[in-house]
Amino acid sequence: MRDPNRIDRMLQQLESAWRVFPDMRLGQLLLNITRAENTSELWNLEDAQIEQLLDSFAKLKVDPQGLRYVKRRWEENRGDRHDHFGHSWWYFEIDPSCNVVRQVEHYDNGMILGYSSRIPHDDFGGLSSEPLNASLDGFDFTTDAEFNQLWKQRSNS
Repeated sequence: MRDPNRIDRMLQQLESAWRVFPDMRLGQLLLNITRAENTSELWNLEDAQIEQLLDSFAKLKVDPQGLRYVKRRWEENRGDRHDHFGHSWWYFEIDPSCNVVRQVEHYDNGMILGYSSRIPHDDFGGLSSEPLNASLDGFDFTTDAEFNQLWKQRSNS
């Protein structure tokens, strides 16, 4: 028989992680937790393994100071029915493993789109489901203030 005390322990670990990243959907959070071990096979993981992953996730990522903000210029049109938006700046709020928590697209025509777990996609696009390359080549660091100013101005909130 499995230890029934594990339930409270694991729920506390999960709650702690989720409170730091409240914009993540539960499924997104669980996949990010298991991604640290390069596995998405939640079905086959024993509870003891998930407890270890939760512990590792907490040590690596559950640190609000660990969020970083990067941006990158995209010098191409969208290639879709919204080509008239023009070129764009893409801003990302990322965790220490470069998973995208929130994303802002600021187009030359003034359109500002934002995505998070609350608005993962719409008719214009969606939140990146893949982590950014850990080297962050081609990205410039920006501030949380610049990111959040654009976040507040988004058209699709």
